[in-house]
Amino acid sequence: MEINNKNTRKEYKFLFSRKEVLKFRKFYGDSLTNLYPNRTIKSMYMDTNDLRLYSLSKQTDVDKFKLRYRTYPNSDAKIYREVKSNNSTGKEKTSKVTSFTSFEEINFDVHENYFLTPSLFIKYEREYFQLDSAARLTIDSNLQFNLPKNVSLLDKYMSENLFIVELKILENKNYDLTEYFLNSPVAFSKYDYGIERIYNRNLIQN
Repeated sequence: MEINNKNTRKEYKFLFSRKEVLKFRKFYGDSLTNLYPNRTIKSMYMDTNDLRLYSLSKQTDVDKFKLRYRTYPNSDAKIYREVKSNNSTGKEKTSKVTSFTSFEEINFDVHENYFLTPSLFIKYEREYFQLDSAARLTIDSNLQFNLPKNVSLLDKYMSENLFIVELKILENKNYDLTEYFLNSPVAFSKYDYGIERIYNRNLIQN
């Protein structure tokens, strides 16, 4: 089954320290309602050998995409193929269940004439909340990056002590979410951040 979600609504991301996220949760404690059980999320991102998709992501705001395979190890054994694109008409996400049983089975992909191979593993924990009746809120923590075997044989994750909070207006709602801001939102991509942290900078520039 393939699901297409076209979304032009504004999403806001915030980077918090542990102290800041505890302050945020305390401040909005009575307004936060758990939506789903916490989940571990593991993704394998695909890119060209010269990281062309990463470069496009940094250079432009439109006409770009990211392709990843994702699983939820502690709740769902399925592997999903997901494409997130950003073009002149807005943001779009497609998600499709695959027949793969492990990431090791995925050697390449082709999308929009790009030949893609595994470029980065990202793993983190996600909490799901509803904030009042205005927005869905997620908190991502325990962020970890690792290189796939086609790039490096070192099986070691790099950990980051970041908390990523994302606010998104609920379906069919029209709210000004700025009243919930405790600091300024940021443009943040886990993939871009991971590439910059774990790859040799000379490789990215060449």
